[in-house]
Amino acid sequence: MIHKRESEINALVRLLDDPSDSIYENVSKKLYSFGVELIPVLQNKFEESKNELQQERLAIILDDLKLEKLHGDLEDWMGNHADDLLEGCVRIARYGHPNLDEQKIREDISSIADRVKALMPFKNETEAINTMNKVILEEFGFQGNVREYSHVDNSFINRAVANKVGNPIMLSVIYLLVAKELDIPIIGINSPAHFLLAFAKKDADWHLAGTPEMIDNIVFYVDPFYSGRVYDHGFFDNLLINANFDLKNRIDLVATNGDIIRRIMNNLIYGLHLAGERSTAQDLLEIIESL
Repeated sequence: MIHKRESEINALVRLLDDPSDSIYENVSKKLYSFGVELIPVLQNKFEESKNELQQERLAIILDDLKLEKLHGDLEDWMGNHADDLLEGCVRIARYGHPNLDEQKIREDISSIADRVKALMPFKNETEAINTMNKVILEEFGFQGNVREYSHVDNSFINRAVANKVGNPIMLSVIYLLVAKELDIPIIGINSPAHFLLAFAKKDADWHLAGTPEMIDNIVFYVDPFYSGRVYDHGFFDNLLINANFDLKNRIDLVATNGDIIRRIMNNLIYGLHLAGERSTAQDLLEIIESL
């Protein structure tokens, strides 16, 4: 539908540089009527525009449509696709980058997984995580974004994969996606400090993945943000104690895919708030609270 009405859309976009408020009101209503399918087109128009007023108005319309799409996308993902973590991450990334290349992201993740697979089988859990650290952090060059810890790009998987940097949860997501392709028993840990991973026992019941019972099957913890450091149970418990976390609630820390997506969204909201985009941050907060 959008392609068939390209000439009409182009004409409407050109009218956005008219200073008349009444013309803008009529044009914006027509553009909104195309719905979220118009986002990639308007994104291109925004990037090509050299008119300040036109850019400003395109940004307003884009923001509204992207919020609508993100809300619908996450609601659909939570209800129908929550077993696909990468899909959830891509849906968030499309909010910031509507024209991202999803296939490129999937191919990049598969390339990492192929390299790890070439070094399998592993003798034990320690050899497995050492190999993953070597491949992901050394060979592919991923690292923690220490300098810009709260930058919004850290919440967009396309930017993390392209730039090879990320915050704790996005680096953990890279590990989790690779592990899923290779059936390596790694799970997410919603630590109160920052997000971590845990290596589960080889014979753990994977029906327990994403459930509190999995905590009893953990061999050790892994911190991708700090060079893939391995923490034993005692060290991890001390981290929790120092964060004033009640150890009795430790079983609640095993992260489902839904938990991970919510935490990525919360990081994005915080990054936008720090960047001065408080209104947008509030809009995203309302979306995540409604899910």
